[in-house]
Amino acid sequence: MTEQDAESIIRAQIDRILRQLTDQLFEVVNTILTQKRGQEWDSSFSFNLSELRRDTGTLIRFVVSNDNWHEHFALVLGTQSRALLFELRDWRNRLAHNGSLDKSDIGRVADTGRRLFAQFSKHDEAAFVRALQSIVTNIDHSNSIPSGDISYDSGRDAELSAVIHRYLSEHEPATARDIAQAINCQRSAVNRELYRLEGHLFVKTNDSTPVWSTTRN
Repeated sequence: MTEQDAESIIRAQIDRILRQLTDQLFEVVNTILTQKRGQEWDSSFSFNLSELRRDTGTLIRFVVSNDNWHEHFALVLGTQSRALLFELRDWRNRLAHNGSLDKSDIGRVADTGRRLFAQFSKHDEAAFVRALQSIVTNIDHSNSIPSGDISYDSGRDAELSAVIHRYLSEHEPATARDIAQAINCQRSAVNRELYRLEGHLFVKTNDSTPVWSTTRN
């Protein structure tokens, strides 16, 4: 195999990782914005939806842009997620602009993506790792993609959702901070779970405090 062939394989694998990441990240974005703005949420933004679905750079720019991040994503995804998205954007740019890439970069991109989805939920992380196992070859999975340590505990997630749902039904409306303090978990976990549960809305009270409720005020 020539050096050029080896580089082509490296770039192809990184491209496939980023494509998988884009597909999965778009679903996260779609879930959040559907909850906040309804099924036709894309009509309130100036962008091409098909490009947002398929282009890693476009999707990441959309999420991390100051206005969108602070209004829609910061409370749910958290500060660390934004840093990881910037890192992934750098990898995407190196790929798109023929920057230098070597074999070790495959594992680095894969692990950055895994850590990003780990910020969302174990379910998202496990789904990404399963996809990577069919994409990535010739790297040390035990170090870069620790699939053996990742399992989706649906019972645990369901239990957390039930506790959050029960608290909200008894103390509606409530801020994510209040819920998190009451049930002893992270605020980002509360936001993630409520975005996943149908029928809950992220609204603002008259004093503009963001709260969770089951009805619009």
